[in-house]
Amino acid sequence: AEGNSLMKWLTNHMLVRGINEFTPHAFSMKYPDPDCPPHFFAGGNNPGFPCFAQLMHYMNRSAHLLSEGTHWADAAILYHGESEWSGGKTMFFQKPGRALMEKQLDYDVIPAYVLAKAGVDNGMLVVSGKRYSCLILPYAEFMDESVISFVEENVPKGLKVLVTDALPLGTIQGGSLSENFRKLVDVIPVERLAVEVAKEEESKGLRRMAVTDTEGESLSEHIPFLRFMTICREDGLTAMLFNESVSEKACVTLLVRNPKLDSVTVYDPWHNQAGSFELGNYSSSVEGYAYGIPLILEPGEAFFLCLEPEEQIRNAGRKIQNAFPKLIRREMVDIDWLVTVENEEQTKLKLKAGEPLPNLNGRGYFPGFTGSYLYEGCFSVNKENKREYMLVIPEASDCVQVSLNGRNLGHAAGFPARLNITEAVKDGENQVQIRAATTLVWKLKDGASTHLQVRASGLTMAPVLEIYE
Repeated sequence: AEGNSLMKWLTNHMLVRGINEFTPHAFSMKYPDPDCPPHFFAGGNNPGFPCFAQLMHYMNRSAHLLSEGTHWADAAILYHGESEWSGGKTMFFQKPGRALMEKQLDYDVIPAYVLAKAGVDNGMLVVSGKRYSCLILPYAEFMDESVISFVEENVPKGLKVLVTDALPLGTIQGGSLSENFRKLVDVIPVERLAVEVAKEEESKGLRRMAVTDTEGESLSEHIPFLRFMTICREDGLTAMLFNESVSEKACVTLLVRNPKLDSVTVYDPWHNQAGSFELGNYSSSVEGYAYGIPLILEPGEAFFLCLEPEEQIRNAGRKIQNAFPKLIRREMVDIDWLVTVENEEQTKLKLKAGEPLPNLNGRGYFPGFTGSYLYEGCFSVNKENKREYMLVIPEASDCVQVSLNGRNLGHAAGFPARLNITEAVKDGENQVQIRAATTLVWKLKDGASTHLQVRASGLTMAPVLEIYE
């Protein structure tokens, strides 16, 4: 059941956490081989394999974009290992990490021995050249003496140290906790951690970008499923946002602090397309930030951007627009579909416009079929000049390949999915073909797939036409 749509989600899940080297697995010479799902090629039996090639291009481009520069982390979190091994109660680092990530703050995990070579500069923790606004110590009954000593030595130099929930009882070497340590650190509940980290960053002017869904604030309130990563480069900033929700949109504002970074290039690694835009029309209402970029991320959607001076774009001879395209109209594309089941019989099926689109692997249809369903139909468009047209596939499984008026628009995985059809669409009647490929689960019915939600096959919602100006 693990097809291209799920693998795309997993790819984004790892990319936004800083993983940028991947080794594909499961090209087994044996088919079926229960030890290596999802059988990418499967001896030619996997109908989703053509889309897999586009997924790998997406992975390569995205990983390359995120491979250079310095990852910006808002805070450093101490690895909990030594405290856990001491036998006392210990909070794992991922708990405070999650509290930060759900507020679109990022972090690095550092082990205790690294602190021996760390320093403090202007109140910032410096580890191997990287700078952090503060050091977070997850709650532990017992803490390493080297950590205690580091805190006592460096908090007087301006370093902020946050201890989650409660102070340690003593050290893992058997010593007691000094009164000096108790006075130097701030003990806060993990639920308040993100607020304190953001406040510390703001006070030191360190926060380069921020994500918010609340007017006038630089910290979000209602988007715990949105992940955010920033990379600093000599000529600007690169960022990735990923909406990990499978059901909710993320409507946010991306705040940019540096007024010199007055243009943004939005990159789509799936289609390998980019567009540059001026930010002069998107001033921020949040104090301390120059620009506020409005964004809407669909469930499962990733967004890549690069911020740089406008002059740099113009000097490179790249085209730049003064504003983002504005959505002016959405139209449901109701089509009388002719569906061909690409089996030996080439079974035909007619689906009327306006009626619910069925699960073609569901009861009454083709529950044991693995392969592709070809949807063919036509729709009319009153094409206007200087407009951009997008075809939205709201829901399908597992992946689709789209052609419009004989022009191949490529594959799509992870839905909703958008395809730019501006060049392919014409005034009047348009012929569309959508080939929806299933996964192998319907044929193999493997045990591993019982742990996954198996989606309905084929197109299960009508396409939508979006018109932008």
